[in-house]
Amino acid sequence: MTTYDLIGAPFPKGESLFASDVNLQKKLMRLESFIEMHHDIQQVADYLETASKITEGIIHLERGDVLSFHVSDALAVAAIVLYAKLFNSSKGRTVLNKNHVFPDPVLHDSFIDVRDKFLAHQEWNANKHQIFFSQDSKSLQIRMNPYGQTTRIPIWPNLNWDGFNVCIDQVKYFLKTRIEELCNSIVESLNPDQLAFLNGASKNALLQDHWAEQPHLRKDPFSSRSKS
Repeated sequence: MTTYDLIGAPFPKGESLFASDVNLQKKLMRLESFIEMHHDIQQVADYLETASKITEGIIHLERGDVLSFHVSDALAVAAIVLYAKLFNSSKGRTVLNKNHVFPDPVLHDSFIDVRDKFLAHQEWNANKHQIFFSQDSKSLQIRMNPYGQTTRIPIWPNLNWDGFNVCIDQVKYFLKTRIEELCNSIVESLNPDQLAFLNGASKNALLQDHWAEQPHLRKDPFSSRSKS
């Protein structure tokens, strides 16, 4: 899915006048990362809102064979995994430092633990299996029952989602503040030649590169991310 907001024109960061400006390029890359993360955290919030509406019966699933609590749990899992991605090291993208975002990251850490110790690994006591066996009273033969006694703990009804929303709001505020600061810093750092180029550039010409980046035109959108 592509989000369209074509007010203005794409910033020509690849033009030699801008590409040779190392400090400007660093700011632009950081700004792009923060914008991407802002979209991610909004998606996290959307997942939780949808899960809540399903649980409350505000959204009704059309297919009767789909259990609503499975959908809500899947959305909750997706929300935590995507949230954790913002703070995990990533090639080609800025990551958030929890100590810069949160005055006290204890609540945040509790949800990162859900991802690290429960969803990505199995360090908690939640999902377990007790092996059963049965005995034939006549032959005394033993048969194992390996499948029927698994306990699975869904996360949707068992986590502090109000606390998670507090974390989400704090991340949103942090990113919004940094995005505004970087935008102002970029504009203030432009030299006269760069300003003249931007003021004289053709919007249609600049849009050509933008359209080439659309998902259906990329050769392999899931290839390794470039740092350039």
